[in-house]
Amino acid sequence: MSLINAPKQLTIGVVSTPGDPQLGTVINGVVEVIRQHGGRVINSAAPIDLIGVPLPASDVIDGWVVVHWQEGLQALTATGIPVVTVNLAADDLACPAVMPDNIGGTYALIAHLIGLGHRRIAFMADMRHKDVRDRYAGYCAALSDHQIELDPTLVLGMEHADDNIACQIAFKRISAAGLACSAIFPGHDYNAQRIIREAQLHGYRVPTDLAVVGFDDIENAQYTTPPLTTVRQQFIEHGRVAAQLLLDMIAGKQIANQITSVPTALVIRRSCGNTGSDQASVPVASTNTSSSPDWQSDLDRRLVAALRNPLPVDSSISPEQYWPGVTRISQLLAQTETGLIDQQLTELDPVWKAACHSNPPLVNILAILDEIEQAVSVAGHIRAEPQAHERLEKLLPELRLRLLWHHQVHSNNAGSQTTHVAEVYQWAVTSILDPTREAEQLSWVEHTNDTWACFGRWDGNHRTTGEQLRVVGVYPHTARQDALIGKLIPVAKFPPLDDLPEAFQQGEHLLKIIPVRTAGAYWGLLALCGPIEPRLYSPTLAQILGTVLDNQALQVEHDRQQEILRDAYERERALAETVRALGSPIIPILQGVLLVPLVGAIDGLRAQQIIERVLEAVSAERATTVLLDLTGVPLVDTQVAAALVHTARAATMLGAEVLLVGIRPEIAQSIIGLGLNLNMLRSFSSLEVALQSLHRSKIV
Repeated sequence: MSLINAPKQLTIGVVSTPGDPQLGTVINGVVEVIRQHGGRVINSAAPIDLIGVPLPASDVIDGWVVVHWQEGLQALTATGIPVVTVNLAADDLACPAVMPDNIGGTYALIAHLIGLGHRRIAFMADMRHKDVRDRYAGYCAALSDHQIELDPTLVLGMEHADDNIACQIAFKRISAAGLACSAIFPGHDYNAQRIIREAQLHGYRVPTDLAVVGFDDIENAQYTTPPLTTVRQQFIEHGRVAAQLLLDMIAGKQIANQITSVPTALVIRRSCGNTGSDQASVPVASTNTSSSPDWQSDLDRRLVAALRNPLPVDSSISPEQYWPGVTRISQLLAQTETGLIDQQLTELDPVWKAACHSNPPLVNILAILDEIEQAVSVAGHIRAEPQAHERLEKLLPELRLRLLWHHQVHSNNAGSQTTHVAEVYQWAVTSILDPTREAEQLSWVEHTNDTWACFGRWDGNHRTTGEQLRVVGVYPHTARQDALIGKLIPVAKFPPLDDLPEAFQQGEHLLKIIPVRTAGAYWGLLALCGPIEPRLYSPTLAQILGTVLDNQALQVEHDRQQEILRDAYERERALAETVRALGSPIIPILQGVLLVPLVGAIDGLRAQQIIERVLEAVSAERATTVLLDLTGVPLVDTQVAAALVHTARAATMLGAEVLLVGIRPEIAQSIIGLGLNLNMLRSFSSLEVALQSLHRSKIV
């Protein structure tokens, strides 16, 4: 497909759930194919919240590769943009799907167990997923073809959300039945490792007491104790196949909504009880010394077969598609000239790197060297020059040394790169959490391997119906980048791709768009651009950024509440000071009658003040009646009630009667509850009632 005359640069979106462990490898395959066509790749870690609304950068996307994300798939396919799914297929396909050969791979796995003598083989997996149902179909087919009746009690569901707990529950059922099976297939490698651990914790030996097998051949499957027999699938191949299907759809080809199965291969190790090698068998080097002129193309195919073993090779696919540059090896053997060996060996370095890119085991590398060694004799036989064979014999050790060196460097780099990336992102996390920095301004990106970043918050801080993002942070801080701060960008146009570095435009770097969200808030979208890493840490950084923003929001709310409390306290204190300043005002209202209006809380100091003021006024005014108005007193406690009794007794000794005014029913009830007897005091519900009573007594 030629894209030279395309109106815009080819842009492919990869949609996935955040933190998918195989995502980086799948993306590698997609990027590898799309780069060959001058395109670029954007990874959108899509949350459920974006169902029914445009995905980030969707305005520029020419096609979508969807990995392990189903919730919004129907809405995405309805847009009319080509979509291909990877490791995700429903029973009624809405688009083409790329899946591993789950049925064939499981069939080979179960057939191998049966060949080792196992007859009671348990199957454990979550049947809600189609790939699991396909593996179950392969399990049933293998049993049936070997005349073993299916035992429903050996089919264990895993509906629990936590796989660790699900494996514990499943193994307890097996153990309680006295190990009713001799082998178990828990659906995939991660659960197989959990089952091995559970078995060993319960005192069982693997594989002596129980054989355990898996599916996927994840990186550490060969390092379990014992090493895990499994089915190998190459996730990078899934990405390649999906990208090619997508390119065909973009070019206008009619691609049926059906599953394209990527071949799998059985990898035999000790967890199933075999006593042979921990690796699958490798191809035997060809002993063909035919002088056929087609020996170069034969070598190309054999080299690819050695590299991919035990995965099969499709003869309809050229060797260069499997292994870019592989044909240069046979060309070197056919064209080597004296004095040019060092230069030509250097030119093969990209070829060896391409081979190591697929992470082949050492046994495959040795098989490649065997094929080259056999080919040397063929090439020397064909060449007319007498010195041809001698030159090739001298070349062989150099080829062997360089290939083994590249394999070792790649293996070391893969491990050290993973460690380095983890260490780098630890610094980034520390920087995000630094309280002296504004996390949303993205200065912490300098501690990652990313070279560009942009953070857009939903307009109004939280997701609204507007579907717009306001740019609040950028990296690096250049004049062009800083000009983006404050701009509103529709989610379908986020981030602004024209501002991204040249490495992204050329397809060398990956743009990742991750939701910044927590259980309490959905803040916006974080875009990070940088090299594809062996493990994608970006979702973790986005989660930490969201947590920091949550904490900042809580701190702001805490400060606001504290300010409200401070204001309320100051108002209460001011009122108390005013009341205290007023003390107990004495108001003569009738001849010999004094009114004492009490407002606010009465503490011990104020109670003493009231007593003193009333006694002074009774003596000075020769009063016969004192009205203590409690209407403005919010609470009458033991202290207040005792002060009233004390005041009444003291006033009586001076010849005055104390009347209580404003005794509400709840206050009267509280006084009774305090165990105080105020029967010696007459009380009135209001000042009006008290004055009417005094008026009647004077008339009488």
